[in-house]
Amino acid sequence: MNKSPKISGIRTTVKSHISFDESRLETFGINNFDPFTTTEEFIPLSNQGSLKTGPPLRTDFYILVLCLKGESQKNIGPFTIDVKPLTIHLVSPKYISSYRDKTDDLELYMLLFKLEFLTRSFIKEEVILQLLEISPDITPIYDLSEDAFYQLKTLFEQIDREYRERKAYNQQIVRLLLIQSLFEMSRACEKCKISAAKQASRHSKIVMDFKKHVDRYFLEKRSVQEYAQILHISPKYLLEVVKKETGQTALNIIHSRIYLEAQFLLSQSQKSIKEIALGLGFDTSSHFSRFFRQFEGKTPLQYQQQL
Repeated sequence: MNKSPKISGIRTTVKSHISFDESRLETFGINNFDPFTTTEEFIPLSNQGSLKTGPPLRTDFYILVLCLKGESQKNIGPFTIDVKPLTIHLVSPKYISSYRDKTDDLELYMLLFKLEFLTRSFIKEEVILQLLEISPDITPIYDLSEDAFYQLKTLFEQIDREYRERKAYNQQIVRLLLIQSLFEMSRACEKCKISAAKQASRHSKIVMDFKKHVDRYFLEKRSVQEYAQILHISPKYLLEVVKKETGQTALNIIHSRIYLEAQFLLSQSQKSIKEIALGLGFDTSSHFSRFFRQFEGKTPLQYQQQL
């Protein structure tokens, strides 16, 4: 039996996400799962019917997300973002992502797509990759002016109509509109880079570098001292900077990344709790259980049973 954690494709994600309540008609995206028409390369989707909190997922596709109203908090790899109106963000398949604390009025337009869907256009692949590359130094959510927001909202709705109506050349038109949307997001990203460059401080750079290294090395490096050594600063200085910039301890950030991986493995793999505990570096299942309960308020087994 393959016990590796699941990498979610578009079909499986849509099938587990959408509501089968026929009385609920979405104004954006599909509202029923049809295995014959649901592709593995592109689909528009809304967040209607989703849970308050979503388990961690790793996908083989990108998700471009426009927020119309409401709020939620999302983890994308080392980043924690606040999803709010007049923002756009991109979820990359290279990161585990999850969300929590979704407000009842949250409304999102989402475009799920694979890289291959975009590369079959006349735009050079290296240009498309640049559009999709999330800068490791910029939080991957961008504030939009009202004009930029309404332009992107219009593009998303054009894409949705093309997808639903399935007229001649609809794939080509959807592809071009999606690329245009990514260019518009990139414009917003450039404004964020300029703003971030003005506000950048040595402390914020240290914290971002620390989080990136934690995301990369959390399975092998568990102490603040090890990360301080990578960053060429003292452990005391790292502790002070992280606490001042984030309000959290450096150790809590390390443990939070381990906890996220634990959630992902418990929900998306066929491994036993003992196997997961050992894989995450815990000497015993009971040690892992105590660690997990501190974050979740439940044991790993109770967490699995509620999924």
